Amino acid sequence: MEALALTPCRFTLDNGQPCGNFAQTFSHFCRHHSPEALRRRGPKTRSFDPDDPKTERAALSLYWRGLHDRIPRFEADELQDIVGSLMTGVAEHHLSHRSAGRLLEAVENRRRVLEARTLVQNVLDCTDAIQSRLAQNGGAPSQLIEQQALAVRGFLQNLTNEGEQTT
Repeated sequence: MEALALTPCRFTLDNGQPCGNFAQTFSHFCRHHSPEALRRRGPKTRSFDPDDPKTERAALSLYWRGLHDRIPRFEADELQDIVGSLMTGVAEHHLSHRSAGRLLEAVENRRRVLEARTLVQNVLDCTDAIQSRLAQNGGAPSQLIEQQALAVRGFLQNLTNEGEQTT
C-alpha cells in the first residue's frame, strides 16, 4: 500500500506567508483556497462603514493604544482629564479593567516625574536665593547659610509629609 503524499497548499496569504494547510487530493490548493472556493466566496472587498460597531471598536482601540505612548508628554493639568476619560472608557465598556490599570499606572508615573521636576526646581530656586543673599551681604555669614539651609530642609520635609498624606 502506498503512503499518501501530503503536499502543502500553494496559496500565498496577504502577509506573504504560505498557507499552512495541506492541499486536497489531486489539487495544489487546500479547500479554503481552491479555485472553486474562491469563486463561491466572490471578490475580497472591505468597505468602511463608520456606523459599523466593529469599526468604532477598532478606532477606540487605536486611541487607547496611542494614549499610552502620549502620556509621558502630558503636563500636570492634563492628567486629570486623562483619568476622567479612562473612567468613562471603563464605564462604557470601551476599555478593559486591565488596560485601564496599565494606563493609570503610566499616568501615576508621569505625575511622579512632574512632582520630582517641581521639587528640583524649587530647590534650585532656594539655592539661587541663598547665593543672591550672600552676594548682597558681601560674604558668607554662617548664620545666614544655616537659616537658608533650615528653610530648604523645612520645605523638603513639608513636601514629603504632603506626599505621604495623599497616598
